Amino acid sequence: MSDLKTPETNTVFTLKDQLDSAELRLKKLQWWATAIAVFSGIIAVVNISSAIRLSIAQRQLADVQATEQKEKQRISFGIRVIPVLLPDAKHFYLITSLKNFSARHTDIVMLGVRVWKGSKWDDKHDSPSDYPDDILVSDILVANCPNSFCRQENEKKESEKALKLRTFDQGISVETSEPETNQNFGPYNISQQQAKSGIWVEGFAYAQQTEQGECQLNTSKIPEKGDTPSFCEKIGDRILCKPPGSCTSAYSSPEFYKLTSSHDKTVTLRGSRLKEF
Repeated sequence: MSDLKTPETNTVFTLKDQLDSAELRLKKLQWWATAIAVFSGIIAVVNISSAIRLSIAQRQLADVQATEQKEKQRISFGIRVIPVLLPDAKHFYLITSLKNFSARHTDIVMLGVRVWKGSKWDDKHDSPSDYPDDILVSDILVANCPNSFCRQENEKKESEKALKLRTFDQGISVETSEPETNQNFGPYNISQQQAKSGIWVEGFAYAQQTEQGECQLNTSKIPEKGDTPSFCEKIGDRILCKPPGSCTSAYSSPEFYKLTSSHDKTVTLRGSRLKEF
């Protein structure tokens, strides 16, 4: 076997040394190739994982945006009622405030208020006709109510009670751009004794629009005096009276008010959770 010398160092390399060196370089190349392949595989897995997470996030975002748009179009509104005692301390008004929480225009098909005697009110009370001795006021407005259904005359003979079912031709529109829409009820009579013992005040409203159609008065049955009339949901040619028909509604939490006197002799009705007015 012949010996080889490099011109720089004159070092003698045998053929075996050259083969070993070549094998070592080959192993290094294989190691780097394997390392690069493993690294590329990791990068590929990371990229695929990132793409999957991005796709899931985009889909979730699209679902949330779709839900948000749907909720904005859903009819949603609230109502609150505040009593205002007149200076003579014998009469009071009720001021209703409607607030639109949705992104669509809402028309009110029915708006009503009720005042119960504070000493006799119960959270189970619903129909005034079932509790004639406990109700002071039940005043209900229905949009475009027929004269044969909603009597127009006032109950002038009753000094303590105002049980009315009336029509309002213009209706009430609750716009999204308006902070609140107000409607006044009254005045109603109230004795000083009743004002001192307290009253419970509540309000309710139905929207004309529903999720599928519109809400309309059911004129097939005239309610008892002071009771809420029945409403039906019209979907195309079908009319569903509740139940199972459903009209979008809002109710105010019943609030207790009683007569109070301030240091300047001003007489007011003060609520349990509302500021004096």
